[in-house]
Amino acid sequence: MAAVLVAVCLPEIVCAQSTANQGNLNVGGRRNVYKNVVAVRGKSSGENRIIVLATGQAVTAGALQKVKDQDAEDNVDRAVEAPYLKAVFLEDGSLRCLTGMGSGTSFTQHGSPLEGKATVADGRIRGTVKLVEAGAFAKEATLDFDVPIDAEVKVSGPAKLDPPVKATVSGKFVGNGKASQIKFVAVQEHEPFNDKEAVTLIFTEKDPAVSKKPSFDAMFGKLGSALILNVHRMDGGIFGCQVAHSAHSKQ
Repeated sequence: MAAVLVAVCLPEIVCAQSTANQGNLNVGGRRNVYKNVVAVRGKSSGENRIIVLATGQAVTAGALQKVKDQDAEDNVDRAVEAPYLKAVFLEDGSLRCLTGMGSGTSFTQHGSPLEGKATVADGRIRGTVKLVEAGAFAKEATLDFDVPIDAEVKVSGPAKLDPPVKATVSGKFVGNGKASQIKFVAVQEHEPFNDKEAVTLIFTEKDPAVSKKPSFDAMFGKLGSALILNVHRMDGGIFGCQVAHSAHSKQ
C-alpha cells in the first residue's frame, strides 16, 4: 500500500492579544501554542492564589468560573477541555506550580526545574514562566504574560468567525500509484478512547453531506476514495486510521 498524506487547513481565530501574551509547550517535537491568556483569582487550602491560564482558543465564562471554583493548584483538564498551560502564583508574585495539557501529555510541576516570577500591581499581573525538563518525561514550556486580573470572567463565549469560513482540504492521497482527489472533510463525535474525548475526521472524494452515516459509507467506498482518522479531541493525537482507496482491491 502506498503512503498516504492529507493536510487539513482550518480557519484560525485571531484575537486582539498582545504578542507578549503567549504560552508554548513542546514535547517530542510536537508543539502547542496558546495565544489566549487570562488571569483570575482562586484559592488553594483556603489561601489566595492568582491563576494565569493560557489556551489555544478563548474559553467561556462558564469554564473560567469552573477554574475559579476548584482548588487553584489542581489541573483543569475537565474544566477547559482543550490544551492549556496554567501557572499559579501567590499574591507576592511567587510561582507555586505549573500544570498543562497538550502534545500528548498532561503534567503538574512544582519546583525545580520550574522557574518563574510575576509582578502584581494595579489590578494586573505580568511575568514569565519557564520549564525545561530532560529525561524520560522531557518537555519545554514557556509562558509570557501581562494581563488584567479577573477582567476576562465576563466573557460570554468563544470568538465567532465573521464571515464563516469553510474548511478546506489539500494534499496527496495515492494508492498503488493512483492519485485520488480528496475534496471534503467532515467531523463526527467518537466515543472516548483511553479515557480521552475523541472525534472522527472523515476525508472524502464525494460530498459526505448526502450521507446519514458518513464514516460508515466512507469505509465501504460509497463516498469515493476516503481516509478516516480517529483523533483525541484535546491534543490531536491520532489513535486510528482507515484507508479506503479505489485503487486497492481490499479496502
